[in-house]
Amino acid sequence: MTLLCDSQYRPPLRELLYLEHDSSVKLEAYAYENDRVLRCLLLSSYRALRRGDRVLSTGQEITVPVGNAALGRAFDLFGAPEDGKGEIVSTTWRSIHAKGASGTQMEKREVELV
Repeated sequence: MTLLCDSQYRPPLRELLYLEHDSSVKLEAYAYENDRVLRCLLLSSYRALRRGDRVLSTGQEITVPVGNAALGRAFDLFGAPEDGKGEIVSTTWRSIHAKGASGTQMEKREVELV
């Protein structure tokens, strides 16, 4: 999706954006074509989009819960639980673009999957 920036603010790449009239429509700033034209990744349904819609910035990247509360849980791109086990109560959230642990930092263990 292509956005025309009509204000002085230029969202940094990877910033999470949303529609003013429907905050469930989310986009991620992906690349600048020039100083006013921003290419975005549409991360939700396009059905609510209309030409001329105002897009607002969250001021942050997409984050998901990390740590013990997230272990063994299934959640969507925005950290909302998808496994029917209730809310994920985590005090630590990290950008989806954060560097992961190196192979030497990871613990190896065998787990039986049912």
